[in-house]
Amino acid sequence: MEVVSQTFKGVIRPTRIDHRNGNGQLVPIVDWPEIAYRLSPPSAKNIKFEFTLEYLSINYYLPTLLRIPGNSYPQFTASDKAIQRGLKLVEFKRSFPPDQNYAVQFLLWHFWKGTTEGLEHPGFWRQEHFERDYLYNSGIENRINLIKPYLVTAGDTVFGDVNYALGISIAPRYLQEGDYLEITGGYSGSISYLWEEPEIVLSEGSSGSVNIGNTPVRVLPTNQKRAVLYVQNAGSTRCYIRFAKDEYGSPLIPIVPESIPFLDPGQSLTYEHGKLFFNGGNKDGLLEKYCNSICKLPLYAICNGNSKLVFQELIFP
Repeated sequence: MEVVSQTFKGVIRPTRIDHRNGNGQLVPIVDWPEIAYRLSPPSAKNIKFEFTLEYLSINYYLPTLLRIPGNSYPQFTASDKAIQRGLKLVEFKRSFPPDQNYAVQFLLWHFWKGTTEGLEHPGFWRQEHFERDYLYNSGIENRINLIKPYLVTAGDTVFGDVNYALGISIAPRYLQEGDYLEITGGYSGSISYLWEEPEIVLSEGSSGSVNIGNTPVRVLPTNQKRAVLYVQNAGSTRCYIRFAKDEYGSPLIPIVPESIPFLDPGQSLTYEHGKLFFNGGNKDGLLEKYCNSICKLPLYAICNGNSKLVFQELIFP
């Protein structure tokens, strides 16, 4: 096994909230367990993630709400302190609440799975929301940043966790047809894991033996699924072998047998997953660099006298 570490970046799956699901339903908007599952490599073990939520925002358009007069919005001055600004906002929200059709309220929720009192559980949404605020109809599409001040009040770093998710709901004034919220975001992070190359299950191909004489013999046909091939000279005379297309292999072997690869009695050729092992002669004639292609062609053999080749082939599914 080897330890692999990688970094990644991605976008949160966009979520649309409208009259079909803006009716009190709790809708996941950042699902770290789903992202982790999607990024987890097959055959990996001991997977560890680090997530950072880079940005998260709501674009919203609420034409079914009543318009608030422009002069009714809170007026801030440079001399206002934070507490004064807060009091003005509170008074403004009290004057234009959802139950009078001036606003819709969104609520943010935590999801957590893991261990509680020593017992594993599949996860649950907490019964209490952790943040809420109002959205108004300004006549155009608006945008708010969800990270600050809703997820953090200082800084701008929000970490994720494979056991955590973030959700949103709209209540008590539900969205109506024409209203919508579009939630988008992005994240970055890293993954580390132990990886072992998965074992490839091979099937048995051709096997047997062929008597070789002084005329060319095709030992094996072409096979593009050939993964492993073992050929041995089980006779008493040198055998000349060559991988070649049908239209070329047969006539070339008897013309120049001394220039092509050969196996003396007891010697063998093994091709296995792209590697070639050969203890015969004229090895250069096998063009080892291209064995992945060549060793899947038909195999021909010839000898000066009589001999025998035995062979075993394994193939990809």
